[in-house]
Amino acid sequence: MLIETKIQEISEHMKLWGENLEQPAKSEQIISFCKSVFDKFNIVLPSDYLTFLTLTNGLEFNGVIIYGTENSRDPNASPLDLIAVNLATNTLSNAIILGETSTELITFDSLLLQYQLRDRIGLDRIDPYSDFEQVFYHVIDRVL
Repeated sequence: MLIETKIQEISEHMKLWGENLEQPAKSEQIISFCKSVFDKFNIVLPSDYLTFLTLTNGLEFNGVIIYGTENSRDPNASPLDLIAVNLATNTLSNAIILGETSTELITFDSLLLQYQLRDRIGLDRIDPYSDFEQVFYHVIDRVL
């Protein structure tokens, strides 16, 4: 299944509650975002995560949050700004937090070049994933 199909499914669920997906990130936003992430964290964001941002610039759905280039315009939304969240909370070296669930952090390890689910409290690695789509399906399928 393509990630686009899963995002469409999420969008349909959200519309039932009167909510919408975030707008897709524009290419200029993504270029500036990548530069800022590299300057602040010395991490190159993986292309499959950036593809996600071209579909929806962050996501908050049923307790799953995937960060984007900026916060939502919805005043009731959780913080979605990846840089701000990582500056405030990230204590992991060589990894960046891409999102969260109620019990886990979704990270990308720039040395191992893998996505990881980590325990939210102890930061222990729970599961590794080779691409964004795998970890995205894993966390989303639990809440759909």
